[in-house]
Order: sequence, then structure tokens, then C-alpha cells
Amino acid sequence: MAAESFEMQLDNLPRSLELWRDESLNRFGMFCEFQRTRLPTGTLKLWDLGEAKMVNTKISNISLQPTRGAWEPFLYVKVVISGSMVIEQDRSLKRFSAGDIALVDCRYPYSQRFVEPTHMVALRVPETSFKERGLRYRLRGLVAVDMTSTDAHAVAASIANVGRQGGETSAALRSRQGAQLIELLDFIVDDPDTLTRARSGSATLSRAKRFIAQNLHNCDLSPFLVASSVYVSEAYLNRLFRSVEKQSLMRYVWNARLSLAADVLTRDREGPVCIGEIACACGFSSYAHFSRAFKVRYGMTPKDALLSGIRVEGISLGGDATAPSADSRQGS
Repeated sequence: MAAESFEMQLDNLPRSLELWRDESLNRFGMFCEFQRTRLPTGTLKLWDLGEAKMVNTKISNISLQPTRGAWEPFLYVKVVISGSMVIEQDRSLKRFSAGDIALVDCRYPYSQRFVEPTHMVALRVPETSFKERGLRYRLRGLVAVDMTSTDAHAVAASIANVGRQGGETSAALRSRQGAQLIELLDFIVDDPDTLTRARSGSATLSRAKRFIAQNLHNCDLSPFLVASSVYVSEAYLNRLFRSVEKQSLMRYVWNARLSLAADVLTRDREGPVCIGEIACACGFSSYAHFSRAFKVRYGMTPKDALLSGIRVEGISLGGDATAPSADSRQGS
């Protein structure tokens, strides 16, 4: 599956049946069987979505089963647009109809059958993509997503919409789409009874940093909020920050806010600038605290940095500004 884009079509000629079977085996690692009583039909297109891959297929009267060598650490998210399919994995047999989502862990053998004409789009995501984001991965069996959830319907619609584009958009946009769809999967791959979560320290730290960066404007940002966002305790997350970043969680938040403020203050701009508004936008609830911490960190006041027109040296999250009560002032 290394090609950026690939298509194949089944037209019922003997040569076409042979090519479909060969491509299914060599490109996808799938044994393909055709129904003897009915003519099989099929069209398939595969394309890259950055780290993920998208498959759009219309198929009928075909059964597929991965070869032993194809049991890889990938997750398939299969959305049925029309028709139906039957998947069997680990003694669990489930039928998926139009609008349903099936989650299939490719590390374990499974088989799928398409009898009636069926249109399906499938997102293929490597396990590493979930690990790097600290997202849940590794199914404990075949999962039929609860489609009573409006979130599940929204995710299915997003996947189907990208599938309808046929890979005709730019590589840059496809890569961005793939990353966004992987993020959305956390809304449907979230059942603690069927999944496990990546608990590596690096993944947890990465998610925590991302949450902090997205919420620096919130003056109420606290250790509890950050820890809750990555499903760990405050104590564990603090230990993780001290071990890796050599500073506490809230010291990291404080330094992140100072770095953001310094970047904004020394950025080229036109028109008047309100330092108080910048401080507020960076999550500082008190201008006085912001001004003192900024001077300690950079050796000049925010006003001096603004008037100097030069970049502030040493903008780094790793600095150790002795800001007033950074650890005790959880949201400052």
C-alpha cells in the first residue's frame, strides 16, 4: 500500500477476475473469493491521506480474508454508505448496514463478506498514529460503533465526505485531512471496556502540551484541567513534567504564556498595541504579575520589549523564570 493512489475495477471477464484476486492478495494481503451463484462486481480506489489511507469501494458477491502475513498493527474504520457487509473476527459475527461504522483491529484475523451491492469507505490508520497522539488503540474484538450518538454520525459523515473526494485534492490538504480524521476517531474509539489507551509517558506528555498550547488564553487553566484532558492524575503528570521538562506542570504553563507574550510583543505589526490585552490573551489575569514575570524572564518590561522593535532573546519553554508563585497560582 505504498502507492499514493491506486484503482482497480472488476468487469467479470476471466482476466479481470484474476487481476482482482492478484491485486487483493499482493497489494492488500487479502484472499479473495467470488460467489459462484452470482456475478461479482467491484470498483476500488485507494489513496494516501498523509499517515493514513483511504479506500472507496463498491463491491458485491465477494468475500475477503487477510493472509497470516497481513495481520498488521493497523486499525480499519469502515463506514457503510449503502448496502451491507458481514464481518467475522474472534468468533464474533456482525452485520453492518448503511450508516454503520465497523472498527477492525488488523492485528487479528478476520473475514468480511459483501453479498448485495455495497458502497463502503474505509480509513486505514497505523497503530503508531494513535500512540503518538496518546489516543486509544488496540481493540479487544470487533466493534460496532454505537450510531445512536450524534458524534458518531458526525465522524461517519466526515469520513464519507473525504471518501467522496476520491483523492483528487492536493497532497498537502490530504495530509491535513488524514490528521484531522485521526483526531476525530477519539470520539468513537473511546469505550474503556473494548479498548486500551496508550499510556507511554511521551504520548501523555505530548497530549498535555498540545492541550496547554490550545488553552493558554484560559486564565483558569489548572493542573486538574490538564490532567483530566489526558486521563491521568495531577501527581503523575507533575512527575512527568519534572522528569522530562525539568519543571513543574504549572511552571511550564507559566513559561509557555511568557514565551507567547514575548513573541506577540516583538512581532512586526501596524497600528497601536495594548499590552494589557496581550497579557489577557495569553492567560494572565493580572497585568502587574505579567509585567514582573516578563522582566524577570527577559530583563526588560513588556513596554520596553514593544518599543525596542527587536526580537526578545531566549524565547524558550525550557527557561526557568522565577515568576511569582507560578506553581501555586494554578491559572495565572
